[in-house]
Amino acid sequence: MAYKYFLKIISIIFVISLLISLVTFKLFSHKKIKLLHVEKKPEIVIEKDTFHKGDSFYVVLQKTSLHTNDIYKVINLLSTSIENRYVKIGQLYEIEKSTDGIFKAFSYYPTPIEQYRVFVSNNNENESGITFEIEILKEELKTKYNILEGAIVSSLYEAIVNVEKGTPLIAVELTEIFAWQIDFLTETRQGDKFVILYETLDTDGGYSKFNKILSAQYMSKNYEYSAFLFKNSNGETSYYDENGKTLKRAFLKSPLNYKRISSHFSTSRMHPILKYRRPHLGIDYAATSGTPVVSIGDGKVVFAGWNGGFGNLIKIRHFNNYESWYGHLKGFAKGIKVGTHVKQGGLIGYVGMTGLATGPHLDFRFKQKNSFINYLTLKIPLSFSLPKNEMDTFIPQRDQYLKLISDIKSNN
Repeated sequence: MAYKYFLKIISIIFVISLLISLVTFKLFSHKKIKLLHVEKKPEIVIEKDTFHKGDSFYVVLQKTSLHTNDIYKVINLLSTSIENRYVKIGQLYEIEKSTDGIFKAFSYYPTPIEQYRVFVSNNNENESGITFEIEILKEELKTKYNILEGAIVSSLYEAIVNVEKGTPLIAVELTEIFAWQIDFLTETRQGDKFVILYETLDTDGGYSKFNKILSAQYMSKNYEYSAFLFKNSNGETSYYDENGKTLKRAFLKSPLNYKRISSHFSTSRMHPILKYRRPHLGIDYAATSGTPVVSIGDGKVVFAGWNGGFGNLIKIRHFNNYESWYGHLKGFAKGIKVGTHVKQGGLIGYVGMTGLATGPHLDFRFKQKNSFINYLTLKIPLSFSLPKNEMDTFIPQRDQYLKLISDIKSNN
């Protein structure tokens, strides 16, 4: 009897356990089904890249889900808002899209402080298709004044780029400012010093771009030069010394960036090919073949062609019957022919070794009143100086630059 009663209790417990298991399974299965049917909301992802060779707006937008007609809508919005419609290698762009591949926006950064963002304003697929809008975001630029100073160890270029905040652009601009006073390839000496006041355009976000040099001083053992940027009453901007004399002279110090002078002006030189002594009424500038050669001053081409031992030769006539010759050229720059007017610093040809030459160099000669003279000893005439009425404006500007230098030095 007791045994039968025990079996009943066991049976009841088993049935209750089975019912509990069934109910639990149904509840869990119901929740699982619900979880499986929950749709995850698409998220926005941003893909960043830069334009590569062969890229265009159309090429990169083809990577999106946009149809061709919509791609052209985006391009037209960008084209009407951007001054330069041609993209450059290395410029940044962003594509915004949802995780299910739907296009949301395209951003183009022509500079680090400009963003042109074209976004979907209406995604209703009607007869006219998707509509877009454009927003333009630009960070505010603020003018900042800076100074850069240092001393020459081996070259001006290295001295500038090795100073904190020094850049190749500042080095190049400084050499151009004093191009008529100093030949930085041959005349710099260890210990020469420089002080540069320059302007940058900065943003609160940390962006900084070099704008221009306002003032510069270059101090050597034997000389000292100063430069001050000034805009005259005609709106022409140039650099002047502390007395209002223009730094720009009628002729450049040299017509190219050369390695060394391989032969100087001489009335009797042993010719390396002909093997006898004869006058060498010019200067040989040794340089790599293909090095650009520029005109030392404004003038008119009176000869451009082959001339015996000179090989390819260009002759340029300047004011007051000055004339410059450029020999052994590899070739002429585009457009250089008899009658062409050239500007000071304008490209005219390339270093070569045509004619009687043992290696690539430029045979440069200079005539004054129909006679060749030693260009290295020529006292190059000034272009002009500021008149008295302009000096009344120039002097306060000059003094303001000097005060800025003093103030910045005091605060550092």
